[in-house]
Amino acid sequence: MPSDDIKIMLAKFFNVSIDYMMGLTEDMYIHDKNSIVLLPKSVSANARKDIEASIHKIVMQEQNGSYK
Repeated sequence: MPSDDIKIMLAKFFNVSIDYMMGLTEDMYIHDKNSIVLLPKSVSANARKDIEASIHKIVMQEQNGSYK
């Protein structure tokens, strides 16, 4: 069994999670636990921020009853 350092290096090289590489999940993406949405890694940081801001705005509108 490869060392953890080798697993990390391979996961970074193939841009997948270690869980995916080890067969523990079919979800190959690494997720940001602070994110409110799950987006493919190909989405740019700027687009990710815009999407999250839009979702946050909708959630706030729903909470105060102004969302249509």
